[in-house]
Amino acid sequence: MERERLEVKGCCAGRDASRTHKNRLKIRIPITTQGYSLLEVMVAISILSIGILGMMSLFGSGHRLLAVSRETTLTAQLAQNKMESLRHSRPRIQDEEEQILAYRMTRKWTITPSQNNPSLWVITVNVFPTNEPARTFTLKSLLYY
Repeated sequence: MERERLEVKGCCAGRDASRTHKNRLKIRIPITTQGYSLLEVMVAISILSIGILGMMSLFGSGHRLLAVSRETTLTAQLAQNKMESLRHSRPRIQDEEEQILAYRMTRKWTITPSQNNPSLWVITVNVFPTNEPARTFTLKSLLYY
């Protein structure tokens, strides 16, 4: 089967056009699908940036909540430790305070006899950040002695 010779002007003049343009296909792409316009890209970037900013604010508030919960756990542990040490000692009337410098916390505790029963003692332990006494964690217990 013989190949037809094509008459081509320009780049392939005088050569076998079927060999020169072998396996080359020209596909016409409609203008609307060639890419995105600048306006479309700007709208997409602005929507994406709004979403990312929303996520960033969630990380910030989550970090603050983590710090508050860590401090609350620490105050509860310090109050529980002092309560246990006071419960294992012989009760006497006390009203004392100590500062825990490593954690920047202050502990106050009182031991008083109960008004209704002289065999019962009321132990109260308050723990709070040294610079914020309004944020107090209070633990109360009764001791029979």
